[in-house]
Amino acid sequence: MAYDDDNFWDAFEEVDIHEEISKLKIYLEENKMIIDTLKYQLAEKEKHNEKLECEIVGLRKDLEKTKSLNHRFDKGSKTLYEIIKVKHSLLIKASLGYIEEASQSRSRQPPLKAILMQQRLVNYMTVVSKGIK
Repeated sequence: MAYDDDNFWDAFEEVDIHEEISKLKIYLEENKMIIDTLKYQLAEKEKHNEKLECEIVGLRKDLEKTKSLNHRFDKGSKTLYEIIKVKHSLLIKASLGYIEEASQSRSRQPPLKAILMQQRLVNYMTVVSKGIK
């Protein structure tokens, strides 16, 4: 009977081994599917990151252009404010790079109108420099 018992246990072990092998194959296939899914997700994230990096580079270029433009406007605003601060008459255009031709006749505005325009400009620049609009 001992021989019969050994065959029984051998057969039982073979069934268990086949079941274990089947379970491991299923587990291996599941892991392969998970790995493939993760690889796909990683590739998608890398594509998305590349798009974002390109967008960042473009935005940085735009920012540099804007900074350059703002610097020019700021410099012009400061120059204009300095001109107004010294309260030059509006008729004196020499500091603005104006060159009057000799053949041109000088048409003058009435002094009161020039003074009012200058006061309006000074008031406007004061409001703008304070940040109130």
